[in-house]
Amino acid sequence: MMVKRIDWSVLERRATPKRSGFADYAVTKLMNVLHAKELARRLATGETRVTTYALHPGAVASNIWRALPRPLQWFGKLFMLSNEEGAETPLYCATAPELATTSGRYYDRRREARPSPMAEDDALAKELWARTEAAVA
Repeated sequence: MMVKRIDWSVLERRATPKRSGFADYAVTKLMNVLHAKELARRLATGETRVTTYALHPGAVASNIWRALPRPLQWFGKLFMLSNEEGAETPLYCATAPELATTSGRYYDRRREARPSPMAEDDALAKELWARTEAAVA
């Protein structure tokens, strides 16, 4: 799903959830990439060896699909990665020596990938950081 704008309401606590969470899911994935980028920028100004990464593990046959009807869950999982396969990219980012000096980048299937143009917007990353600070204060 392509996100054309950020619905900042996903940062607000809701008494009742929306009927469909797919749009929120897409926005929060974008926010994940923006947050990793902004955190990397902030960490680069200090004396730290901490690195950040955003990633797409792939379509994983996890419990996230539990809201779908059982037949759709079963059929969809035929084409999805196992949980172990889905863990490969996060493990790679966390342990690969060649990534020790890179930070704030996006990975897909153990390779650096280019995220959407919105995810590369520095001003949007800074705005998200400020809004997140305000939401958790």
